[in-house]
Amino acid sequence: MELKQALQVLAVLKAAYPQHYRGLSDGDIRAMATLWASMFEEPFADVMQAVKAHIVTDARGFCPTIGAVKEQLARMRESRRGGALTEHEAWELVRQALKNGCYGAQQEFAKLPPVVQKILGGPSQLRDWALLPDEQVGTVIASNFMRSYRARAAWESDVEKLPASVRREFLPDVARRLQEGAQEGEQPAFPAGA
Repeated sequence: MELKQALQVLAVLKAAYPQHYRGLSDGDIRAMATLWASMFEEPFADVMQAVKAHIVTDARGFCPTIGAVKEQLARMRESRRGGALTEHEAWELVRQALKNGCYGAQQEFAKLPPVVQKILGGPSQLRDWALLPDEQVGTVIASNFMRSYRARAAWESDVEKLPASVRREFLPDVARRLQEGAQEGEQPAFPAGA
């Protein structure tokens, strides 16, 4: 986002939350706009839409932080994609894949969303789980998978909120892996017998 656009965003916020901006000098506002401009690489229209969405849904009356606007942007992105999978929905996909996991692990693994693939680590994990007793898969494995899924989804959501320049500079391997998805041979989130 450009400085001029960040100033427009802050003008909307100032109109909605005048008490928050009371007593700030033009220099303070400009410094805030510079910070906001550096934090948002998303399109200006998306940022403005997220700010307005925050304003109309915030019943507490507090001016949003950069993080709150980033969170709103993430929710908007997920909504456009059809929503993120819940941990139970992700486990159901794995459970369905396990039905053909002994002989079709490779094909079943390829059908899974990238975040689920990252947790599994590879088709061999499906094959290993397909050989376990149903009661172990339905309790211990399911619980461990859902916990790993929650953590991984939250972590990826947090990384996605970072400006792309920060991801490239400080997390180059993470940014590359988020784009490439899981590769065969990555370590699973937990061992087969867990």
